[in-house]
Parts: sequence; C-alpha cells; structure tokens
Amino acid sequence: MFLKRMKGIVRLFAAILETRPRDVRKSHPLGNAETWRILAAILSLPPRPDISAVVVLEILEVCGNSLIRIYKTQAKKLLHNICVDYVAQLEKVNNGLFHWYELFKESEF
Repeated sequence: MFLKRMKGIVRLFAAILETRPRDVRKSHPLGNAETWRILAAILSLPPRPDISAVVVLEILEVCGNSLIRIYKTQAKKLLHNICVDYVAQLEKVNNGLFHWYELFKESEF
C-alpha cells in the first residue's frame, strides 16, 4: 500500500514538474532544471529498499522524454549511469521490483 501511494505522489509531482504555464510569458517555477536536480539528488543518495526504484522509474516515465529532448547527451549519460551503476546498487538492497528495471536496462537509448 505504501509503494502504491508513493508511486502516485511521485507521478503527480513529476507531472507538475512537466507541465507548462498557460501564460507563455511566465516561466515555470520548477521546470526541467528542477527535475534534473531532483533526479541527480536521488541518484547520489544510497538506494533504499523498494522506494528508490519506484521513485526513479516514475520520474523517468513522466519526465524522461523532455529530459532527453533538452539535455540530449547528458541525459543519455545519466540513463547509462542508472543502467550500469545504480541498478547494481539497487540489486544489493532490493528484494523485488526489478522486473521494471530489467525492462528499462534492456531498452535502447
């Protein structure tokens, strides 16, 4: 139940980060730079069982396309780092939830 609730909260927050203001003259108070900062901060922490995998995956599912579009090479390096290093760290602490990451690891980018 906890993971479902956290998944919904993270997905909602990522969607808020992803949206654009109605008035194009105004800038988004958070935006893609904040998404990048949050994702980098999460990845720099030691992974926690189950929740770390859910948070990273939800942020990437909602905001991944715009991060790749804006940050191009750096985003691909970040994804590679997640696939190689972070997933190995997650495997040490996680008991489950790796079917998502196995699919993510096999995808081309």
